[in-house]
Parts: sequence; structure tokens; C-alpha cells
Amino acid sequence: MEKAFKTLLFCSLGILLLQSCTKNDSNVIKAIDTELLFNSCIPDFSLILERDWNWTLDTLTEYILERTVDSVSIHLRIGLYSDREEANDWLAFYVSDASASMNEGHPEGLAIGDQFYWWSGSPDAEISNIMFFRYNAFFMMNCRNYNKLDTFALNIDQEILRRAPYISFME
Repeated sequence: MEKAFKTLLFCSLGILLLQSCTKNDSNVIKAIDTELLFNSCIPDFSLILERDWNWTLDTLTEYILERTVDSVSIHLRIGLYSDREEANDWLAFYVSDASASMNEGHPEGLAIGDQFYWWSGSPDAEISNIMFFRYNAFFMMNCRNYNKLDTFALNIDQEILRRAPYISFME
């Protein structure tokens, strides 16, 4: 993968932008207003940290969301890539690099993203790690002691599919 194809910018307003794109495709996400995304998909959590997160050759934007009533926190990393193939390549890389053996597809058959992987630690435990992509957007999230992480992922995916006004697409 050539790093030159992917360039992410972060704006202080909580907007994740894809600066350059190699294809003009109406299913390429060019920006996500993450503040509105979080308010829509997980309103009982607050953003407590936002930063660049590096893993080998790639940089994602990391968000840490916390619910104050019980101190449950979710670590979410988002990357926007030039196209679906690049997002899929990075997903395959992250899944192969993960320390745990990730499962493909939702355990209850829910359709989330173009590709979806998860891990729970044991058959009876809640899903605690998720990786998926939709179009050119990649999402990686983990959390302990929160039994609705897959619902959060599903909500994000549904917002993308309905083309929520705070998600900008290439024209």
C-alpha cells in the first residue's frame, strides 16, 4: 500500500477529512463530522480524547468516548482511504496484525459494513473488539464492560448508508 494515496486532515471542529482521492465515486466518503456522528449514534457518551494514532505505516484518528455514570469507555479509531479496496487492504492488515483471533461476520447475522470482524474473549462474553469498513471508511473499536459495542457499530454503518447530512460524499 502506498502511503501517498491516503492523506487525512483533522480539523478542531471534530471533522475527519479525506484530503486527496484517486477516484470520483459517489460512495467515497470525503468527510465525517465525528461530533455529530457520536451524538447521533451513542448520545450517552462524551468525547474525552482525540488524537492521531499510529500503527506501523498507517495513521488513524483515535477517539475515546466515556459514559460518566459508570466510567465505561470506548476506544474508536477511524481512517478514511482513497477507495474501498484500500480500506479493505488495511482491514486485512489490521486483522492479521491483531493479537487475538478475530471472527469474520456478525455472530447473530447482522449486516455491518462491507466487511466485519469481531472478538469477544469467550463464547459467552459480549463483543469487545470490532473492525469493519464501509465504502472507504475504516472503523476499529474496543471496549470492556459495555454490551452494546456491536449496536454502536451498526448505528455508525446505518448512518453511512442513509447518507446522514454530517457525512460528506464525493460527487
